[in-house]
Amino acid sequence: NVLRTSLHHIRALRDSNTGFEAQTSGKKAVGFFKFQKIDLAQTHAIGDNPRYDDVDAMVDAARASSDVKEGIAARLDRRTAEFKGQ
Repeated sequence: NVLRTSLHHIRALRDSNTGFEAQTSGKKAVGFFKFQKIDLAQTHAIGDNPRYDDVDAMVDAARASSDVKEGIAARLDRRTAEFKGQ
């Protein structure tokens, strides 16, 4: 489950005192992280049938996050790999 995998990753970041910025989309994910008391920097409402423009805006927001601004693009790559289940 991608949500539980993300939760383990977030907890590992917290345990190592590594700063992070969590963003997500979808009601289920937002509710999951709220229940786990994970603060979300941004949420995206793209619906069940997202349009390209919706996803493109979400990617732009991820690229503009503080992690990427600081030049830590590898974190974004790890997030993508986790999402794909690798």
